[in-house]
Amino acid sequence: MTIKKLQKWCYELEKSTGERNDLELLGEFSQEFGESIRSILTHQGVNVRRQEDNIAKECFDLLYNIFVISAKYNINLEKEFLKTIKKYERRFDKKIWATLE
Repeated sequence: MTIKKLQKWCYELEKSTGERNDLELLGEFSQEFGESIRSILTHQGVNVRRQEDNIAKECFDLLYNIFVISAKYNINLEKEFLKTIKKYERRFDKKIWATLE
């Protein structure tokens, strides 16, 4: 599935369950970000209150909110991602990118 399809899927799900306004979406994102931090800390052995050690789930929750927000504003994340990668390739040492291929 492409990023564009994931954005559409998340946004359609959001609309079907009662679309939240921008502040609610940003609040949810902030909450999920905090849960992601606690999950990573738990995974590293730090004692945090009542947090499951599920980094993958928390990462998805963050992505879901990003996809909903970006779809709502007709942002093509795939296009922006590729544009940003090209900028990073120009800005940073080419040796880094050669090791990723």
